[in-house]
Amino acid sequence: MSDSLLLKNIGTIISGDIDAPVLEGDAILVTDGKIEKIGALADFGAVNADKTIDCKGTTVTPGLIDSHCHVILGDYTSPPKAGRVYRKRGPRRRDHYYFRRRSPS
Repeated sequence: MSDSLLLKNIGTIISGDIDAPVLEGDAILVTDGKIEKIGALADFGAVNADKTIDCKGTTVTPGLIDSHCHVILGDYTSPPKAGRVYRKRGPRRRDHYYFRRRSPS
């Protein structure tokens, strides 16, 4: 049995292709995690999707993955080693914080 998803009432479909950035249609049918059809819902015929999402006129960018991440090298949870945090009054009365390490003895 295949899993299917129908996105309907899409306002704009972005293709990711610079030569044709916007696709015609208002619906996307996804089967087993792959896009099967993009176009007008009226042209899809009878669709029995496992799940249907009403996009309410929003823009959809199929295949766009949010790759925003913060790579951490080290442990930010440990306290600072041999140093002190200072506060300095900056221009326009904004506070600036900085860390000063102690000189090695």
